[in-house]
Order: sequence, then structure tokens, then C-alpha cells
Amino acid sequence: MAENGAPRVSVVMAVYNEEETIDRSINSILGQEYEDFEFIIINDGSDDNTRSKIKDYHDSRIKFIENESNRGLSGSLNKGIDLSKGEYIARMDADDISLPQRLSRQVQYLDKQPDTQVVGCWSRICDQGGNKLATYKYDVSTYDSPEEIRGNHDVPAHSSVLMRKPALIKIGGYREEFKYAQDIDLWVRMARKYGVDFVSIIPEVLFEIRYRPSDFGKKRDLKSIYRMNAGNEDLNLNGSKSDMKNSEYNRFQISESYYRTLRDINNREHTFKHYNYETNRIIYKYLSLLSKLIRI
Repeated sequence: MAENGAPRVSVVMAVYNEEETIDRSINSILGQEYEDFEFIIINDGSDDNTRSKIKDYHDSRIKFIENESNRGLSGSLNKGIDLSKGEYIARMDADDISLPQRLSRQVQYLDKQPDTQVVGCWSRICDQGGNKLATYKYDVSTYDSPEEIRGNHDVPAHSSVLMRKPALIKIGGYREEFKYAQDIDLWVRMARKYGVDFVSIIPEVLFEIRYRPSDFGKKRDLKSIYRMNAGNEDLNLNGSKSDMKNSEYNRFQISESYYRTLRDINNREHTFKHYNYETNRIIYKYLSLLSKLIRI
């Protein structure tokens, strides 16, 4: 705990209609080996039983915040960050699970690496029953420039990272114009401010992403438009495919084909359970190479 009595870590989680999964997410944070944290949960206008489930917890580390109406993820996260007291901000989503050593390993890493602003970790992908589907071993050394992050899917899971609060504040936090790809916009701006090595990855599985069948292909084209605007001062979030530069959109078509490939694999019965990380890496590296070949 800091000298002023404030916790060192503020875990910030914005939730909207997550009654089916929120218990296991909250429990995974309360069960962390590292205990010097506050847990800020922002209920963003849920109209199911999410609120009552949060209120069932009586842990002094939980700070419950309620929006009067739905503000969206970016606005809710900014609100939580504004109210936070920790020097580190840990992200969390209401449908994921932090393994017990996550915070302790990430705090330890940032304490020893003063030039690193964000630290992530490897993530295990599971179905809703907890059965392992794949492991994502992110490799942030693939970034050549801030702009390349937009089309690079080798980025840490947003809700698995620990960030330095001052670094987050200096770049203005999350931009509320971004309904999707809030993390990509944040990473591009972080890279411009601190260099592409602003982020590091702990090569350990410290996080679980619980996959839902609806996740693949969900609003993918719309999310691509947001990704392409990541870091831009002049936003064109209402644009369409025809508004984009052909060469730039072609790079995103290739990037998006990576997701379509995963979705197609998943649609084949039982195949995805045997799908391994190396297959993922081969697919991604091949598509990344094609992307680079068609740049202007």
C-alpha cells in the first residue's frame, strides 16, 4: 500500500448486462494472490440482474459505481480511471477470468521495468464450460511503427493488461468516440508517445478469455472501420468501405481474413478443440506478409 494509504492497483471493470458471467469474473479478482488493490465496477445501465449480483458482494475493496444511463465502454472506463487511487490500472471484463497470479506477476514486472508503460500476458481461450480451445502467445515485437498496430492482431487482450496510470492520463485516456477498438486506439497513441516498445508481455498464461460462439465475426466490418481510425485526430467513423483508400482497406481485408479463417475452423465440428497456437501463428504470419506486400 502507498504511503498515503491508497492501494497500488485499481482494477477497473465496466459492465453491461453480464448477469451470466459476472460472478466468476469478480471472484477471479477477489481471489488474487496480490491483495493491495481496489476493484472499481461501473454498472453501465444494465437492465438485467447484473446490478443485484454486484451488490451481493460485501468486500471493502469493491467500489460500486452506477451510471444513470448507458455511456459505453470508453466513457465508463474513463469514469473509473478518474475515480481510481492506484498508481497502476488493471483492466478487467465481466466475461473473462484473471488467474490468481496475474496481478502479482504484472505488478512485479512494472516495478522492475520503469520504461514499460503497459504489460500483458499470454491468454488461454476457453469455451463457456472452461474447456481449453487454444492459447494466445502474443508477440509485441512484431510492431514496426505505431500505425502498424492497427492491422496487427498480435496484441494483448485488452482486459488482461496492467497500465501505469500517469502514462494513461498523459495521452488523454480512452477516446469516447470509439465504440469499438478502444484498445487499439489507445495502443497507437501510447506507441506514438512512448515508442513501440511501450508494451511488454509476460510469457505466462495468467488470463482466460471465455469464448462464446457469437464472438467470431461479430460486427467485424464495423470494428475494422474503428481500427483503421485508431490514433487519427480526424475521425471518419461513419465511413464505409468505399470511403477508404484501396491499399489501406486491402490490408484490413487480409487482417480480417485471419478472423474468418479462425471462424471457419471453429465451424467444423470438434476441429477447434484440436487447433493449436502454432497453427494460429502460421496463419497470422502468412497474412501479415501479404499485408506488407500490398502497402503503398
